[in-house]
Amino acid sequence: MDWSMQYPELLVASYNNNEEAPHEPDGVALIWNMKYQKESPEYIFHCQSGVTSVTFAKFHPNLIVGGTYSGQIVLWDNRSSKRLLYREHRCLPLHTHIQCTV
Repeated sequence: MDWSMQYPELLVASYNNNEEAPHEPDGVALIWNMKYQKESPEYIFHCQSGVTSVTFAKFHPNLIVGGTYSGQIVLWDNRSSKRLLYREHRCLPLHTHIQCTV
């Protein structure tokens, strides 16, 4: 979770898949507005992998940076209709084993 420095009423939180909703994406980041205290989030950002960490970009209030379970970095923009601006593609396996001999 992270609070916006520019808009202190906004909180972003990351979530993994919901077992009760198998057709939903594996991960989401939700922006909640504490000022209005609604029961639904202000913005919903989807991801194909579980989102393990999320933060507001310090350099721009509309950008949200997330880290995923698969190791990817994602960037969302709440002004864009596409929303997902960037997803880092990994070419290497996530876990590698390096054997050292002396």
